[in-house]
Amino acid sequence: MQALLRFDERLGALFHSPRRNGLRQPMDFAPGGMFRTSDGVWLTVSAGSAETAQRLLRAVGGDALADDPRFATLAEMSHHMTVVFDAINDFVTQHTLAEVETEFARHDAVASRVLSVEDITTNAQIRHRGDIVSVEGEPTKVIGPVPHLSATPGALRWLGRAPGADTRSILCELGFDDKQITALYEAGIIGLDGTRNTP
Repeated sequence: MQALLRFDERLGALFHSPRRNGLRQPMDFAPGGMFRTSDGVWLTVSAGSAETAQRLLRAVGGDALADDPRFATLAEMSHHMTVVFDAINDFVTQHTLAEVETEFARHDAVASRVLSVEDITTNAQIRHRGDIVSVEGEPTKVIGPVPHLSATPGALRWLGRAPGADTRSILCELGFDDKQITALYEAGIIGLDGTRNTP
C-alpha cells in the first residue's frame, strides 16, 4: 500500500492511468528526450543519475541551473521536470548540431544524434557489425538477426515466403489429399508453391 500511495502522489489519483506528455513520460524521474537543433538535426539526450543530470544542466544552462537546489537529486528534479525539459529544449533548438556537441562534450553530458535511414545504411560501425542485411536477388535491405551469436549465428533466409509457398504442406496436415489440393488450385481458390492459377 505504501508503494501505491507514493504512486498516487505522483499521478494525483490512485489507479489513475499514466498518459504521455509529448516525448516525455508522465512519471519522469530523470531528464531525457529528443530535441531538434537549429539546423534541423534530431538528438536524443539522457541522464540516468543526479551526477549526469547536473552535467547536462550545466551544459544547457550553466552553473546557475545546475546548482539550483531544485535539481540536487533526481527525486527533487522529478518535481520540476518541466523546467528541466524546457531548458534542454531551449538550448538545443537555439544551437546547431556542432555547437550542441561541443558544449555537451565540454561538460561530459550525454547526447547522441538520431540517425536517419540513410545514416543507418551508411554508418561505418553498423556496416562493420553486419546489422543491415539483404537476401540474394532482393534489393530490399532489412535489420539482420540480433544479437550476434558466435556459436550459433543467425541468418536471413528470405524476406518473406511467396504466397502459397506452404499451402500444400499445410493442407496435407489438415487431411487434404493431392487430388483435392489440385482441384482447389485449378479453381483459383489457393496458390501453390508461389504460383496461383487463374481459371
